[in-house]
Parts: sequence; structure tokens; C-alpha cells
Amino acid sequence: MKAIDNNNLENIVPNIRTVIDRTGFEGWSVPTRTIQDHELVLILEGKGSFSVEGIEYPVRPGMLFYFYPDLVHSGRTCLDPPMHFLAVHFSFALTNYNDGNWTMDTESYRLPLEPVSQLQHSLKAQQALESLYKTFIEKRESYKWKLKILFQEFVYEALYDLNNPPKNYANISRVEKALNYINEHYTESISISQLCSMIKLSRGHFTKMFKSITNKTPVEYINQVRIEHSKDLLVTTSLHVKTIAVQTGFNDEFYFTRVFKQYEGCSPSQYRQGLLK
Repeated sequence: MKAIDNNNLENIVPNIRTVIDRTGFEGWSVPTRTIQDHELVLILEGKGSFSVEGIEYPVRPGMLFYFYPDLVHSGRTCLDPPMHFLAVHFSFALTNYNDGNWTMDTESYRLPLEPVSQLQHSLKAQQALESLYKTFIEKRESYKWKLKILFQEFVYEALYDLNNPPKNYANISRVEKALNYINEHYTESISISQLCSMIKLSRGHFTKMFKSITNKTPVEYINQVRIEHSKDLLVTTSLHVKTIAVQTGFNDEFYFTRVFKQYEGCSPSQYRQGLLK
């Protein structure tokens, strides 16, 4: 199967079949198989392996697997800890626009990715894939259009990472340490000074580097993590908004509501009511 030239990536029209957030469990495996669509799998954490054309690859965070049609592959998880990954099944068409006319290339293509690759800095690709998953699960109005945009963003970030390795991986590792801390301790009080002390960077240097990597300030990122968790509680529980605010790190219900409106365009109560209609 022929790989698309990088210059033709803008002509891809994707169709997203399903998006998966999977943590391995006892007995889980992917049997030796081929598929007729395409699948991208981004490893987040845990232990396990995927086999591609008979070669076994132990997984590690940031590994990207690309299973295209007729590629033989399989997978298995360990349990201590189990493999955790995000995956998207998709197909795509390649179109062209010349002299006012649209044409479609009927040849079979694959993305310009190897079956196995390692992202050196997977954060932006992971964020795009996480947004893709949430959009697929929530299925709001016109969500299929948004899926196409987020899928293209994910592929762009993955290719950019592979073609432009970070120049200062040590600094990126420091920021990722802060990100991991935020994701694990978002229910607690987190100060910027505390994060700076933990990774041994000045406040100015840390803030500048954090934004260059995540496109957000530390406070914006902390709030985003808390809001995403609060959305899950609004949908899956009947807890009072004040209780949800406390459980997601907001000690002030009114501040929580104000931040929620900034991110979602509606109040927490309106968000809950909208999804339950």
C-alpha cells in the first residue's frame, strides 16, 4: 500500500468509525488479525506489547502504532500495571481540486507513518486524541464535523513530533512531570510556586516553557483538567454542583461556575440539563 506524500495530506477527507479509551484487563488481547480500515493506537501508560508482522514490540508511553489494511498484528496486556491506550479506527479518501473541479483518487493509500514509531513529546498529540475521544462519546450537534478536524490535528501533531524532535528534552520532561502531578492531584490545592519548586525552575522560566509546550498557562491547564473531571461527574452522578466543585479542586462554587462558563459556554447546571434531555 502506497504512503501519501506529505504534500498531499491537506487533501485527506477522513471518516471516523470509532474512538477507544482502553485499559487492559485479565484475558484481554488482540488476536492475530488484519483489518480493512485503518487504526492508530497511542500508548499512554502501562505494560504490554503489540506484534507487527511477527515482530513483538513492548509498549512504552508515547509509542504510536499504525495498523493499516492487511497489516498483520496482534496485542496483549500485562496486569502490573495494565496497558492503557487511546485508539481511533478510520478510513479516508484523497481528493483534489483543480481548475474548479473536484476529483477523487481511487487508489489505496496509507498515512506517511511507520507501523511502529515513538513520539518524543506526545503531549499535544495526546491532547488532540483525548479531545477526539470526548467528542465521539458526547456526540453533540455537528460532532462528526469536529471529529474530522480533531483527527487531522492529531495526525498533524504526531507527524510534527516525528519530523521535528525536541531540542531540549530535559526541559520538556520537567514540564511533563508537572503535568503528571496536576493530573494526579487536581482535587488538591496546587500553586504555581509549588510546581516550580518541584521541578526546580524559576516561575518565569516555568510559565514560559509550560505555555510553549501546552499552549496554555499553568492556571489554564489546571482549570481545564478540573473542568473535564467535573463534566464527568455532572453526567454520571447526581451530586450537587457545590459538591462537584469541591471534589474537583474548586473550593468556591461561584468561581467554579465562572470558570466552567469560560470553558463550556454554559453553567454546570445547564450543561447537565442539556445532556440529560
